[in-house]
Amino acid sequence: MPQSTGSSAVLSRRDPRVRIVLLLLHAFAFAAVSQVALLPVLVLIAAGVYGLSGLAWGALLRRLRVAVLLIGLLVILLPFVSGSSVLMQVGPVALYREGVEAAALIGVRFLAIFTVANALLGCGALFDHLRALRALGVPVLMTDLAMLVVRYIEVAHHDLHQMHLAMQVRGGKGHRGGAVLSLLSRVREHAWLIAALLLRSHERSERVYSAMQARGYGARGLSVRMPPLNVADLVFLMSGGALAALVFILEWHTT
Repeated sequence: MPQSTGSSAVLSRRDPRVRIVLLLLHAFAFAAVSQVALLPVLVLIAAGVYGLSGLAWGALLRRLRVAVLLIGLLVILLPFVSGSSVLMQVGPVALYREGVEAAALIGVRFLAIFTVANALLGCGALFDHLRALRALGVPVLMTDLAMLVVRYIEVAHHDLHQMHLAMQVRGGKGHRGGAVLSLLSRVREHAWLIAALLLRSHERSERVYSAMQARGYGARGLSVRMPPLNVADLVFLMSGGALAALVFILEWHTT
């Protein structure tokens, strides 16, 4: 996870417990917005929070490209299939006002939450946030699973790259017989790669779990203790909470 570009960044100096609580508050507040008129407010808040993180805007844009792929199809299709008030029609294809509003709400809310999450979680190390989750009362099993998932995504990506390279060395490419047959052959090869990767990951997980048990994993351990929040953290938490409350109030008044 990217670190802050400068030690003077406001969010980087805050306790990780404060950042996690603020992320939850803003995520619920943004998700509760149902009025298109409030979307600029979400954009301003998300941009302001990211500005306080001191992180590079280029890193956010690179991650946004991946995030857009998750909801891009839904946002593109929704204006043409949902609603009754036609804004524009070309032949059998109609653009509906309700669909445009729904797509705008889904897209902006998602991107605002994604931006705030990058800002609040990108200012610290993963282990610090996991300790903060433990201190906030999240079960040990959930924090351990989160740590293992993040760690072994990188391992699985490395294994997939190595297996793909080995397939190329053994002549995995170079299909003949037309574009369709070549495409089907490549799909079959990638399916075998993914299946082999899943089997290898399962075997590795069994070995890792056995090693963890041999080192005492599963025994009832000590709870995580963190120092109390200082005045600056409390002030920042109340300010961020008030901002999230403002979104709820605006939503209630405009409904």
